[in-house]
Amino acid sequence: MELHKKHEAICEELGDQAGMAGSYGNQALILSDWGKLDEAMELHKKNEVICEELGDRAGLTKSYGNQALILRVWGELDKALALLKKQAAICEELGSRAELAGTYGNQAVILSEKGKFDEGLALFNKVEVIYDELGSRAELAGTYGNQAVILKDKGKFDEALVLFKKMEAICEELGDRAGLARSYGNQSHIAYLMGKLDEALVLSNKMEEISEELGDRAGLTICWWNKGFIYEAKGDYHTQAKLWQKSIETKKSMGIPTQKYEKAYKMLLKSMQKSTGKKK
Repeated sequence: MELHKKHEAICEELGDQAGMAGSYGNQALILSDWGKLDEAMELHKKNEVICEELGDRAGLTKSYGNQALILRVWGELDKALALLKKQAAICEELGSRAELAGTYGNQAVILSEKGKFDEGLALFNKVEVIYDELGSRAELAGTYGNQAVILKDKGKFDEALVLFKKMEAICEELGDRAGLARSYGNQSHIAYLMGKLDEALVLSNKMEEISEELGDRAGLTICWWNKGFIYEAKGDYHTQAKLWQKSIETKKSMGIPTQKYEKAYKMLLKSMQKSTGKKK
């Protein structure tokens, strides 16, 4: 950050507006990573003003996109969408296909958060076409996953599974173990929702194995919690309790809030006590 400040001072001294814009943008990204979103937004705004003055359309698209990400974190979804649409318009004007796919994807995520699933899917379909056209395999896998999550939420399990399988195939092709774990986890959840408990367990075990291999503790906590529901459906409440306890303890060690999980765990223990007539 100190070097970016020095760079900014030199650019200001030389009257290098483009250099100052770049410095503002880089500092803003660092501040965002530090969680200082108000300060980051202020610098992104300065970056935007200079890009407009210089007619730097490419720089302006980046500024709009970065501001939109902060607005989304703040929950100002409509303002974020407005900026992403501005970004998309410039990307189309400049023929920036990869960046256009990115902004469509960000819009689709926000629309899904607003419950506008069909609009979100329509944009993800556009993203898919662009990444397929560009041969961007990793991004294509992510897009399949995003579409599949929406379809799963809409209860279209078979359609969702087709896309998760496509995601799985690309992740295997690229050696993307983290992406493969996500695909297995989502497929497991669908199998659980469809009542295919043994299949759900096999897929959950695959996710767990990869998460352990990668040292992905956050992924493991999700896997153990979801696996607990599978055992609950199979009537094995003791295994469910062990998995949930392990998930909660790991979350605590990572500093992740566990109040709602502990509440569910305590309710499970009480239910087990009532059914056995014994105190734990």
